[in-house]
Amino acid sequence: MIKKIMICAIGIMMLTGCNAGSSKNGQGDQPDKTENLSHLQEDGVSDQSKESANPQALTQEEVIQETEKQLKTGMPVKLPKTIVVSDGKYLTAKTSSDSDQYVVMFFETDQPVPINNDELENMKVNIATLKGTKYESEEKAAEQVNYENHAEVGGQKIDLGNGITGYAEGAAGSQYIGWNEGRWSIVVRGQTEQGEHVADEAKKVVQYLEEHTLPVPHEHGAAMLDVTENNEEHVQRIVWQEGEIVYEIEAVRSALEALDLAVATAGNP
Repeated sequence: MIKKIMICAIGIMMLTGCNAGSSKNGQGDQPDKTENLSHLQEDGVSDQSKESANPQALTQEEVIQETEKQLKTGMPVKLPKTIVVSDGKYLTAKTSSDSDQYVVMFFETDQPVPINNDELENMKVNIATLKGTKYESEEKAAEQVNYENHAEVGGQKIDLGNGITGYAEGAAGSQYIGWNEGRWSIVVRGQTEQGEHVADEAKKVVQYLEEHTLPVPHEHGAAMLDVTENNEEHVQRIVWQEGEIVYEIEAVRSALEALDLAVATAGNP
């Protein structure tokens, strides 16, 4: 009888010891769930931070589509369907708009940068700026297009090929060759010392326009193309009117690259 009582006492002591060990966290020797959850949450925040710091790169087409969505305007928006960027670079944009105007600045960057990100605030445009502006009347809009009838303006005649005659003149160290194609007035500007090179560049433009189509203006369009040699930042300006609206491309690229943007805006491949 005494032996049975001792065995029961020992069993009770062992059971009490087990319960005492379990009282540390209520789950015996299992890890603390709160600590595990905290660890998972920290990992989640870290992953989100990485994603924010390294946004997923969009294709060029996706950047252009998303850029258009950012514009809040009552005007028809015209953006190029494609934009060529340098190898290893990424396309992004900064926008502003209201009911009667929009401005889109396109950049190429070393890393993916979201559209309208603060990083673009002080960055210099290195592809192009595209604008659309609605004026009070078609007459006011026409005044914004520097259209000229070059045959009437005159100058030294130059055969640019494909039946196109250019008219050359010089002023203040610069040489200009202008001509008309359809409803467009086109001027190529170079330096006087470039000599025949300016005419050669004008011929390249004429040949390019034989194979590509610019937007059809109503009523006129004008392209001012810079081919100066000692200028690291050629500013090309292409402007056309559609009724009361004027569309403009200012490209910090070569003359032919700027024309590529206008052609892509017209919807051509």
